[in-house]
Amino acid sequence: MYKVQPVEIEKRGDGSIRVAWSDGHEGIYPAPYLRESCHCASCIEEWTGRKVIRPEAIPKDIRPLQISAVGQYAIHIEWSDGHSTGIYAFDLLRSICPCPVCVLAGIIVQIRKPFLHHKSITARAGHGPPPC
Repeated sequence: MYKVQPVEIEKRGDGSIRVAWSDGHEGIYPAPYLRESCHCASCIEEWTGRKVIRPEAIPKDIRPLQISAVGQYAIHIEWSDGHSTGIYAFDLLRSICPCPVCVLAGIIVQIRKPFLHHKSITARAGHGPPPC
């Protein structure tokens, strides 16, 4: 199975991180956005999945100090606020890409989910698909 992988990861002067992907896509991740997206046990409650980190607790001028590879599946970021326990898997990074194309694609998926769910319920109930 083909998985999209980063071909380049770069710290930018404004504190954001640029990721160029093997399919030609490019994402620019603002540092506060990426820091808030950390999935470590300090930021996400392990049993419930509830976000523990509060966005207002993240400094507006936060920056990545160091980015290092974790095997062939993730990166580790040391942040200027002292946080350094998070690992950002490549599939997570791609799924949270904040570019307009990815955001729009995510909105379309969210809009389609109830419709797809509705179709599967009516098909199971023996009524066939909803009319067009």
